[in-house]
Amino acid sequence: MKQAKPTDEFTRKRMLRQRRIRKRRLMIGFVTFLILLLAVGVVLSLTVLFPIKEIRVTGSGVYTEKQVVNACGITVGENLFTASQKKCEAALRRQLPYIESASLEKEIAGVLTIVVTDAEEYAAYAVGNDYYLVSKSGHVLDRQPDAPKDLVTVITDDAKLAVGEDVTFESQKTGELVDRLMSLAGQNGLTWNTIDLTDDLSITVKTEGRFLVDLGTSNYLENKVKHLAAMIEAVEPEKTGRINLSMWTSANTEGTFVEGSIE
Repeated sequence: MKQAKPTDEFTRKRMLRQRRIRKRRLMIGFVTFLILLLAVGVVLSLTVLFPIKEIRVTGSGVYTEKQVVNACGITVGENLFTASQKKCEAALRRQLPYIESASLEKEIAGVLTIVVTDAEEYAAYAVGNDYYLVSKSGHVLDRQPDAPKDLVTVITDDAKLAVGEDVTFESQKTGELVDRLMSLAGQNGLTWNTIDLTDDLSITVKTEGRFLVDLGTSNYLENKVKHLAAMIEAVEPEKTGRINLSMWTSANTEGTFVEGSIE
């Protein structure tokens, strides 16, 4: 009997090991089944389940619901959760330029709402005999043959423009300069009529419909525009003329005004 103990111990350990192996196999099988079940659920949810039953549009005062739905590229019957907001917005901005942004709101019941924000005209770029209207974000909204009356006109040879696309510049400096000038006008209570950047050594602006201003280079631009606002305040309301701030520096804080026509 004493000689049988090692054999019994060996058998017991082997049985324990086999039970552990069976448990691991059962666990692996269960986890595999669970993963497959989840995978099937995901596939079904992205294909058969949650179809779009209705598409609504809100927010646009420029385009009809039908125009927005057709341009977005999403159709009834598609899966609700695979509808791409990024692709929809890109398609809308390209085909319907007066849309600034769009977002998708999804309801489990199958209702997809396209929430649209319309773009506003902010500036016009003069190219040849045409004027390209752009939004504040730099999106090209329209092209027309006549200069808009209530928008600043930007004159530059550096801009590439196409309706439905964003403005691009050959030089990043040009775009930054336009943004700086527009911002500085607002900060100093001025209204630009035109911004001429065809010569970066002699930046000129027409402001208030009364003054043609030579700002020179972009050096000290913030100071020059602030000085310009103070000069205009000192000029009688009925006068027009040319203002020269091209020589303005921290050591020469002078500007000149010559009364006369600016045409």
